[in-house]
Amino acid sequence: MRVNWNKTKEMLLGSITKQSIPDLSVDAMSSTVIHRVRSFKLLGVIIEDNLKWNNHVDFICKKASSRLYLLNVLKRSSVSATDMLHFYTTAIMPVLEYACPAWHNSLNTEQSCRIESVQKPALKIIYGL
Repeated sequence: MRVNWNKTKEMLLGSITKQSIPDLSVDAMSSTVIHRVRSFKLLGVIIEDNLKWNNHVDFICKKASSRLYLLNVLKRSSVSATDMLHFYTTAIMPVLEYACPAWHNSLNTEQSCRIESVQKPALKIIYGL
């Protein structure tokens, strides 16, 4: 397997981020330097160097909220509540819960409330609550 060094990233975690560490280079003879990042997306989950989940929660809330528009379109088209619930469980809920065992227990109250703020409007659209 060949490594694409242009796509390779380095992220420092923990107390080492406060230290001045030289850039990581691929080869002493070449000038290829691994780019250091503060956050990156790995298999659909945005990981930050401070191990907070702000960027990931922003990302999933934005993505799920954009799908609420489609739920509104279904409602205006007089689709049944059962079919709208099926759409929610197949198109919106997986976005909010993807890989949640990795990040959900680390959320603060504000981040949990933001995720809930996407789910509540969905219920209002489906059931007219």
